[in-house]
Amino acid sequence: MTRTLITQGLNPPQKKAVTYEKGPLLVLAGAGSGKTKVLTRRAAYLIIDKNVPPDRIIAMTFTNKAAAEMKDRIYKLADSKASGIWMGTFHSLCARILRKNASELGYTSTYTICDDKDRKNIIQGILKGLSYKNQIESKDIIRKISRYKSYLIPWNEIEIKDDFSEIIVKVYEIYQKTLKNNNAMDFDDLLFNTVSLFEEHQEIRDKYAEKFLHILVDEFQDTNYAQYKILNHIAKKHRNIMVVGDDDQSIYGFRGAEIGNIMNFENDFDGTKVIVLEQNYRSTGNILSAALSVVKNNKRRKEKRLKTKKSAGEKLTFFWGYDPRNEAEKVIKKIFEEKKRGKKNKDFVILYRINAQSRAIEEMLRRYNLPYKIVGGIRFYERKEIKDIFAYIKSAINPEDRISHERILNIISGVGKKTFEKIDEFGKKNGMSFGKAVMNVKKVENLTPSQQRKIYELSKIIKAIQKNTDNVYNALNVVIEKTGYIERLSQIGDKLSKEKIENIKELVASVENFVMQNKDKSCENYIREVSLYSDVDGWILNDEISLMTIHNAKGLEFPIVFLIGLNEHLFPHYLSIEEDNVEEERRLFYVALTRAKEKVYLSATCGRESLTGFLKRKPSPFLKEIPKKYITGFEEEKEEKEEKEEKQINKEGFNSGDYVNHSVFGKGKIISVEGKGIKQKAKVNFSGEVKTIRTSFLKKQQKND
Repeated sequence: MTRTLITQGLNPPQKKAVTYEKGPLLVLAGAGSGKTKVLTRRAAYLIIDKNVPPDRIIAMTFTNKAAAEMKDRIYKLADSKASGIWMGTFHSLCARILRKNASELGYTSTYTICDDKDRKNIIQGILKGLSYKNQIESKDIIRKISRYKSYLIPWNEIEIKDDFSEIIVKVYEIYQKTLKNNNAMDFDDLLFNTVSLFEEHQEIRDKYAEKFLHILVDEFQDTNYAQYKILNHIAKKHRNIMVVGDDDQSIYGFRGAEIGNIMNFENDFDGTKVIVLEQNYRSTGNILSAALSVVKNNKRRKEKRLKTKKSAGEKLTFFWGYDPRNEAEKVIKKIFEEKKRGKKNKDFVILYRINAQSRAIEEMLRRYNLPYKIVGGIRFYERKEIKDIFAYIKSAINPEDRISHERILNIISGVGKKTFEKIDEFGKKNGMSFGKAVMNVKKVENLTPSQQRKIYELSKIIKAIQKNTDNVYNALNVVIEKTGYIERLSQIGDKLSKEKIENIKELVASVENFVMQNKDKSCENYIREVSLYSDVDGWILNDEISLMTIHNAKGLEFPIVFLIGLNEHLFPHYLSIEEDNVEEERRLFYVALTRAKEKVYLSATCGRESLTGFLKRKPSPFLKEIPKKYITGFEEEKEEKEEKEEKQINKEGFNSGDYVNHSVFGKGKIISVEGKGIKQKAKVNFSGEVKTIRTSFLKKQQKND
């Protein structure tokens, strides 16, 4: 491909960014402005037009899904010439660097990456051992330790100010020692240890700084302090660093993302060229104007004036729900109205601030037989059956990984805690890792013949896997064949067991695909890749309604967006108010609106039922920041709206025997009525199918209408 083709179809600012010559470059890319296109075209331009060897370019992003998309685009532009480019997430690229240099930090190259569940189990075990289990939640400890690591603060540098910080330090210390003893790292360690590697071994840092002539970074506003340090180290030599991001979409402060990285980039890198992408290619005029009207109230932001060539489109539509169930019913009603206009299930996404909000929506979707998919539920690779199978492979490639060894020992009946202790004692006495002690089980004293036989059979399976670690597909087949895992599930035969078998079959298909597409087919390479999968990496858009938190929707787009639960203290979340971080919540609101291409529905509830009665709720203050010219339905206060709806319902005067019509179920006859006002419900016979529905969703009909 020629330079002309690479820059074809780019607007002037995009073209400037793609063809920029040398030095630091900051591309401020507003929502929907084609930032991925710019970054991938830039990579192709460097390879084809500037003859930069691809292995001297490193491109970093935040999800495997985004990395795969970028890699695919670059290969389509530069074809085989792009082979060798360093392309991936920060964590995967750090893992790659650490595999080659782990010994410098006291690890082996086969170190294990602990996932979130492993981390939680370890922390809970430590809390129990210190008798802190009932004093503090493991999630609070995990969040605090993760934050310390993102700022590169080890346990022995934390100032103890109170009892809580004292507990944190004790747990953090034991946790790190536990990981090290298992030759394991968690996700935060991949970044922390890479910085340590660069700062403790100048020759390694200089090697990578010399190697990478060009550094390309996507979603720069989401970088934390550790990631910023890594970039500084490898950009020091050539200073050809291009970062693309949008300060208005910095929404991961709770994970340690530092908006100051993008705000201060020009100060940290002298001579930075700034290019602003303001042409939005996604949303209609009203959606874009509404989003900008809200986010411009933030004080800490860089000025951008986004514009679109699309028409103004429809105004944002707001509606009240009496409570979350009623709100969900109204969402479903809107979906059916849109489907009558030709929309498909996959055109809709329902966004919410926290996962708990999905319950009422899920219940209603099931009631109306609408297919849906929750994005960001239990990750495929964190399901029990998948973790069980991986534990065998991890045990084979990392003898120090006691976590995986204990997991597979727990699968074997008749082998419990006392057996663990005997094996552990034998290992310590003979200077062996737990895994090696398992492999020498015949020498362990005081085990019953049955226990010894079962563990010996396990050691034979591990040895068989070790002979096949260069090909993960072969190793996986050894696990499935030798353990009888699927056969045991088949014997149980219930619905859950059948689902687990299907998941294992899906794993086999995934591994088979990996082996076909990668030169390095090893167990180590496969596990390294899947260990770093995020919530959205495995998501495929089928003809289903998508449900997800706004955080998970980042980087996605849909024709129609529903944003529910827009109530004070829920959005903005009450914790953000306590922590004086409402600006990040406002950016989150901006991200939610700019996922939409054609239409946005906004909703809030009047309140919710509780044991003490009905708790009223106020609308989100963000709704009041949208000018009336961009939104319809929010001109009334909720109390007035509630009173009007109640009067209208009472005016209708629904009674048993009345003929009614429902937008989904059609014509029916009321069997009975209970309650009054907006809470009034009717039991209705729809051609033999009886449904209980709020009367606010019914219209009176004459018998023969």
